[in-house]
Amino acid sequence: MPSLGIIERSESMARSYKLLCSVRASKRFSRIRRDGWETCTEAVSFDALPRHQETCVTMHANSLLLVLRGENFSSMSNFYKFLYNHLLPPLFRMQEHISWFIWIPILGDVVRIKQRAIDYLQLQKGDKVLVYSIGSGFEAKLILDRVGREGSIIGVDFSEGMLKLAQEMVDRNNWSNVKLVMADVREYDPLKDVNHKFDAALSNFGYLDKMVLYNLVNAVKAGGMIAISGPQPLKGIRKIFYPITFVPEMIFGLTWRTLHKFPMYIDILRNELTNIHIDERTFAKYFVAVSGRRK
Repeated sequence: MPSLGIIERSESMARSYKLLCSVRASKRFSRIRRDGWETCTEAVSFDALPRHQETCVTMHANSLLLVLRGENFSSMSNFYKFLYNHLLPPLFRMQEHISWFIWIPILGDVVRIKQRAIDYLQLQKGDKVLVYSIGSGFEAKLILDRVGREGSIIGVDFSEGMLKLAQEMVDRNNWSNVKLVMADVREYDPLKDVNHKFDAALSNFGYLDKMVLYNLVNAVKAGGMIAISGPQPLKGIRKIFYPITFVPEMIFGLTWRTLHKFPMYIDILRNELTNIHIDERTFAKYFVAVSGRRK
């Protein structure tokens, strides 16, 4: 059985989004193959896999359901892998249709702050760019438009499901200068993977901790640019907006503790970089992009 904390968090997320929840066995649901995921328009059934018995995930255009029953997540790490490998990729696929939702407050802010973070890298033709938590590859086209075929991208992410979406984009556009690496950014050493330092590095709403951030900084050559973006704690009267800023992001695994670590990451960049620029031009100053030049 899953830990009580994981179940409570999942149920809390479901209540926050008023998701339609159901656990039922039915032949009309597609079965999952042992060698890969089999999907259908109505649902995905996981009950053919060991340790994932009697679990159904129902996906609709306007709702995402997660009900845990009989799950055996040995750690929060496994929970996040399940979340990003199997539940969230359909949502991130919508990034291919930005015009559908860029006008929506907060959602549009996410897209725009990501785009501005890339702008702050001041990329040039031929630049080599490292992207942590590249996910479904949203940033790839924006970066390649700037670095051209002479430049290159190494994109790292722990989620096989998200990288499948990114690889589809790479194959569709015949990008030979994009390398996708499935790895945990906490363990990945970019300088062991390639024999050069990078001209720029980016983490857009990706996983961060002290070690990960220092590795990102150290992978960039002197004078190169670094940018990170993500949510930060609200201050003063703006705290009243947590229900429409922080709460929706819980579906992506954001926790209260993680949210309140972002100011520490900004302080690290202040110490490690020059020409620091902080962009808070988002709703309630909730999303922020921080950039600077490597000393």
